[in-house]
Amino acid sequence: IDKNAPCVWIDLDKKELCIRILHEGPDCRLIFSNDNESFYLQEPIATGWVINSYQLSGMEKPGRYTITVLTPEKCYQGNLIYNPSNSTL
Repeated sequence: IDKNAPCVWIDLDKKELCIRILHEGPDCRLIFSNDNESFYLQEPIATGWVINSYQLSGMEKPGRYTITVLTPEKCYQGNLIYNPSNSTL
């Protein structure tokens, strides 16, 4: 288990993504996009127990979305399938 892995929460009903990186460190970034290129978000991430909140209001199309968290040491990546008709993962 990677104790430095970021904590990521997504609320599809509110279209909100939250990230927390527990250790202090510079230059962390979020990249969140879908496979049909209709949605793309790239933002810096504050570290050290700060909860970062990002609004996903432009996330309208169904499909496969990729969440990438870049830290100076590693790249963490996960995927979800979004279907707005039932808002399930």
